[in-house]
Amino acid sequence: MANYQKYNRQQAVQLSRHNERQHGDKTEHSNEMIDKTRTHLNYNLAPHNVKPMKFIDDRLKEIYVHGNASTVMTSYVLTLPKIFKAIKRNFSKKHTISLKIELEKKM
Repeated sequence: MANYQKYNRQQAVQLSRHNERQHGDKTEHSNEMIDKTRTHLNYNLAPHNVKPMKFIDDRLKEIYVHGNASTVMTSYVLTLPKIFKAIKRNFSKKHTISLKIELEKKM
């Protein structure tokens, strides 16, 4: 299964906070499929260790933004390992904000 979404800056901030959750951060999530005892198993395959919004802001300074473009981030949510391998192989590391592997979700 795959899902694709576009986000403006404010939405990107909120999504980044959600995605950067850490074990013991005391943040409540509405997703009942999250097993908080497994959050520490999550990891990030991004080729850098930069906070998502800093990465976005730095990258936007490097590129030409046409007019009033509001999309600053897109998101792909994948649940099949074969699709993930193809995405990882074909996406540019230069444009990868975060590549989260979440092992805390109950299946």
